[in-house]
Amino acid sequence: FMKAITVSLNMLFRQIRTDKIGAVIMGFPIAAALLFRFLTPYPNRRIGIDLTSYYPLLDLMTIYFALTLPGFSAAMVMLDELDGKVVPSLCGSPLGKKGYLLSRFVPPGVFGFLLSTALIASLNLGSLSFPVYAAAILCGVVCSYIPILIVVAYARNKGEGVAIFKMSIMTMTGLLIPFVIDSWVRYLFGFLPSYWMALIVTDNNIVYAVPALLLSAFWILFPWRRFMKKLY
Repeated sequence: FMKAITVSLNMLFRQIRTDKIGAVIMGFPIAAALLFRFLTPYPNRRIGIDLTSYYPLLDLMTIYFALTLPGFSAAMVMLDELDGKVVPSLCGSPLGKKGYLLSRFVPPGVFGFLLSTALIASLNLGSLSFPVYAAAILCGVVCSYIPILIVVAYARNKGEGVAIFKMSIMTMTGLLIPFVIDSWVRYLFGFLPSYWMALIVTDNNIVYAVPALLLSAFWILFPWRRFMKKLY
């Protein structure tokens, strides 16, 4: 079983590596984090515009990019495999359905977690406490599977996958709300897991991780069921 998992992982990494768009996508979180870290303080120093209140938001965006974009690359590979009728063969091999799912969904989460942790540890702007960043990253890992699963569940090919991904990332607009809306209107966005993820940072309270994780599980449930039906 482990040998089959290794072969499947090698297939995934090889397809991502040979895809030029995939390579750019994987490097984008690093480029974004560097730009945030070294260019954002410039208006503060040179033209007197104080952006420090938005530093935690930029850290959240770094976490979001680092967690979601690797998953998007994996989703494109899965769409190719579904379109090419490869998945039934893989699931019918010693790899099995469980092995296929593990080899496609676990690597993006692990890689994204390591990448976001490394970027936040070295390039953070908000200077928040470790528990706050850890809670935000944990919630981000789970939230990142929402657009990924929407793509693989509802797209029929890579072209549709790109379009659906662009729409599905609207689920992450909740990150902005606590930073731009002060009135009761903000609570209208409470159905978005990303909203509670942002509150972890703005309110410096890891308790908000609970609704973020519960809502993420709810959002994931429906595309997960549809995706499972597509496997056969």
